[in-house]
Amino acid sequence: RFQGVEKRIKAKGKALSDCSLDELEEAWQQVKQDES
Repeated sequence: RFQGVEKRIKAKGKALSDCSLDELEEAWQQVKQDES
């Protein structure tokens, strides 16, 4: 799942280190939804 989060963040043109916790949480939830 973490790779999915990385891909989503990169697709937005950002680096993980530049993201807020809220952005990371949102991406994490989206990846979880996609997998189910």
